[in-house]
Formats: sequence, structure tokens, C-alpha cells
Amino acid sequence: MNVTLPTIHTELEARLASPQGATVCAAYQARLHELAKIIRAQLNNGASPTDYTICRALGKAVDTAAEILERYVGIIESLPTGLPTPATSAHPHPPPDVKR
Repeated sequence: MNVTLPTIHTELEARLASPQGATVCAAYQARLHELAKIIRAQLNNGASPTDYTICRALGKAVDTAAEILERYVGIIESLPTGLPTPATSAHPHPPPDVKR
């Protein structure tokens, strides 16, 4: 039996795939860059051991989010018609770097 599942997109995926996708991407990249600066400043200002651990984890999360956003945008740009929709795609597309 062959089951076709619809592709489910997050709000962010839809916004990135929209005609304003480049603007949305630039806004998110700028925000992630700003968050990284804030976290680095906190680390450089002598954070307590607990705050240091939290800031390091947050820094890694922000760096990972920026990397995933960059990869995802590259994937969308490489598709001939942008992000597939349930009407044009018979199979779900996992986000980048998701192992199935």
C-alpha cells in the first residue's frame, strides 16, 4: 500500500519561500547576528559559572540556527519553483540536517 503524506511547512518555511523570502532571511540573519554579539559580550564580561554555561549553550544554539537558516535558504534557492507545496509534492521534505 502506497500512502501519500502531505508536506507540512512551518510559518518560517512559508515566509522564506515567499516573494519576500530574501528580506525575511536577511531580517532573521541580522537578529541572529545581534543575539550572537550580545551573548559574546556577556561571556567576555565575566559571567558566573552558571551564566557562562547557559551563554555557551545559547551561543551554540544561535550559531546552529544561523547555519541551518543559511543551508535551508540555499536549498530553497536551488529548487526550480521554490518550496514545494502539498499540491506540488507527493512526499514530505524534512528540514535540512534531519536524519530519518
